[in-house]
Amino acid sequence: MYLRNQYMYEKLMETRVSNRVLLAAALKLMRNNGYSLTDKYTAGRSNIYEMSDGQTVRVRTSNDPILVVLAEAPEPDAKLNIQGTDWLLFVMLEKKRTEGNIIGYLVPTQKAVNDVREAQQNWLSTRPNTKGNNRTWNIWFDESGRKTSNRYAEKWVDYRLEGTVSTHDVAAASSPSEKPAFEIGQEIAAMQARIARGTGLPPNFIKVSIEIVPAPAPSVA
Repeated sequence: MYLRNQYMYEKLMETRVSNRVLLAAALKLMRNNGYSLTDKYTAGRSNIYEMSDGQTVRVRTSNDPILVVLAEAPEPDAKLNIQGTDWLLFVMLEKKRTEGNIIGYLVPTQKAVNDVREAQQNWLSTRPNTKGNNRTWNIWFDESGRKTSNRYAEKWVDYRLEGTVSTHDVAAASSPSEKPAFEIGQEIAAMQARIARGTGLPPNFIKVSIEIVPAPAPSVA
């Protein structure tokens, strides 16, 4: 797959909902459930908030039914990028990549970490054809993705927040000129899942390579 110029980048982004809109919807959903959050630290993809009792919450949003988790190393006890807070708030669109209602899960971080580690080890126990440097430990909320790491909508049903919020209701929180952030790990994982469904192959047999090629200089007449 080649991203040859800005046009290609913008075409990829057309089907995505802004992270800022998803974050605003997530915070509103928390308020609707009786949780008041204070912004503690926000930079890039790190959105850390504090509850009224001092407990911390990391907010992760996704256009697809997948939580992308990165490990510092392929070892079973490697540090994960969802660690460091008391709670993990994961919010995704009810219908992927489509403006509308969101679904939210407020999960104790240790529970989320344990589940992600277990899913990864269960996958490795199937002896997949891999080079071993596995640092992307994703879990899926539908039936796509690895069978050892999917259907978390069912597994985390007890942690699902009540009700929903529409992105249409909070769209004003996003600047009209904002372009949705490009999350390469999430894009690759979603693409692998789609190709796997179409070919009948396990996702770990699907390898997606992305090469960023500079746009050609305009010709001089």
